Amino acid sequence: MQNLSVCRLDLPEIREAYRLLVRNTFPDDERKPLSMIERAVARGRYRCFGAKTDGELAGCAFFAILPGESGTDALLDYLSVREDLRGQGIGGQFLAGLMETEFPAFRTALLEVNDPDFAEGEEKQLRERRLAFYQRCGFLQTAVRANVFHVDYRILRYPLPNGGEPSTVYLSLYQDMLPPALFGKFVSVRSGQA
Repeated sequence: MQNLSVCRLDLPEIREAYRLLVRNTFPDDERKPLSMIERAVARGRYRCFGAKTDGELAGCAFFAILPGESGTDALLDYLSVREDLRGQGIGGQFLAGLMETEFPAFRTALLEVNDPDFAEGEEKQLRERRLAFYQRCGFLQTAVRANVFHVDYRILRYPLPNGGEPSTVYLSLYQDMLPPALFGKFVSVRSGQA
């Protein structure tokens, strides 16, 4: 495992992380436009972090955030590790660093994982591995399922002591991110068995 430093990214670093990591990791239908992320950063509704090894960007984590009276809720929007460094424990080490330094400031921390129930073959196996990775990192499955822009997700939460109800928090985060017409048309949430 490599020695990582975790740091907050400024706007030029966010653009670099998006270009080098997010764009190469996430398909078009799961990736917000960079301009939308930049606007959210300017509004104080988005935080971006980098994992660096030897001063070079090894990974990034982008969070949509929603401050409120009872605390700040967060959705881990993107987690990406450089392709040549995958499989070396960097993603887990990066998440552990974020959990230690950033998660204590959150009331709720959620994430979306592509639902394996909506895939077959290799894609299903990949989704199951992602789900298992986040569970090994301490995230717990919830009963919440979502469809956002025609992509099906399972919603996981990190067990924080005063966390909000996952479906309510999730919907609030997306209501803050999207104009009402897009939210109404492209975001749906349902609860089932965890």
